[in-house]
Amino acid sequence: MSNEGVKTISSLKVYEMPKKVIVIGNSCAGKTTFVNMYRSIFDIYDEIDDIKPLTEVFMLDDLIRKNDMNLENIDVKYCKDILKEYVLEKNNINFYTKLSEKGQGHVILRPVLWEKIVEYSLNACNSDKFIIQLARGKDESYDDMEKTNAYEKAFQIMDDKKKLGKDTIIVNLKADLKRRIDRNEQRKRNGGHYVDFNTMNTVYAHDIFQYDTDKGRDFYDMNGRKLLVYNIENNNILDENDLKVFMSNNIINMIKYYNKFKEDVSDGYEKITKRSLSK
Repeated sequence: MSNEGVKTISSLKVYEMPKKVIVIGNSCAGKTTFVNMYRSIFDIYDEIDDIKPLTEVFMLDDLIRKNDMNLENIDVKYCKDILKEYVLEKNNINFYTKLSEKGQGHVILRPVLWEKIVEYSLNACNSDKFIIQLARGKDESYDDMEKTNAYEKAFQIMDDKKKLGKDTIIVNLKADLKRRIDRNEQRKRNGGHYVDFNTMNTVYAHDIFQYDTDKGRDFYDMNGRKLLVYNIENNNILDENDLKVFMSNNIINMIKYYNKFKEDVSDGYEKITKRSLSK
């Protein structure tokens, strides 16, 4: 990062930091890159990533399918209730996931898992300052079960456990599907978490996050409360240094945006007016 960039980042010390940072976006939109950059600058947050409990469920399901083993001997950190369920139903297990038909990536069989992994992630966090990342897409089976948007349900779970409010900001990363598919393939080549190709083209094909715009501010309406939204278009192909500069510039602008929002709220800007629905 350039000296000027370091100097600008240093100047953020005069600003108030949000306590809860929720980083969302479709798979391979750049959430982890943003989180890693953010925490390298502000090492005051517990990091929460729902991919950790999700991959644990993948591991558990794969392990049981491959081996006729004693379930009581399997050690898990997050999904203890799922393991307990499997033990009780070991002769007729209703699995939560399965390997895709091509054997690359996994498919979610029981959509309630999306709620469980958020709860697992939050239960492992003991701080009131955290940064969490999650992706949610269009899953018809989930929509039929919950009758609600998957982000709405995830935010409600977070609110129940951590009380979201004026100290919260949602960072919404966006990238075109083709760019995300390319990143997904690159991640597979690097040995990282790979999302099933069909899932990328269906569940994660489009951005399902909906938010409102009023008086120059983007926000998510949670039962009459505003959760501030900061959007990042992340379609560029950048080398490592340029990517750091891009993310650091967005972090600078996000912190300033958050503080301006706090000022507006303190001046009496509280009422939500849904002028337009943004996508």
